[in-house]
Amino acid sequence: MKSILYLEDEEIIGTIYKKNLEKAGFTVVWTKTSDETLRSAEKKKYDFIALDHALKEDVTGMDILPAIREKQPKSKIVMLSNYSQFQMEAKAKELGADGYLVKINTTPKSLIEYIKTL
Repeated sequence: MKSILYLEDEEIIGTIYKKNLEKAGFTVVWTKTSDETLRSAEKKKYDFIALDHALKEDVTGMDILPAIREKQPKSKIVMLSNYSQFQMEAKAKELGADGYLVKINTTPKSLIEYIKTL
């Protein structure tokens, strides 16, 4: 069973994804802030980490990506964003992400399929 660290600050979205990921057999730790995500990454190793880019705080998922990569060198990390610009995807990969998904196009089912390919 794969363990997933999932940063999402929108309550409805987080609830839907957590429920679907768990139904697919994953163990999910859902965090809602950058600090909570960093603390979780220090405590436990995860197979997969999904970071929401835009948060309701001054810090973004992209901002904490290097620290997450440092704490979780073997984890597969994907950045989720509604920005589909090539530059943003390139920056995420430069900072340590293994993938970049456009959030609005990523259903729970497609995220599960994506995780299974890694």
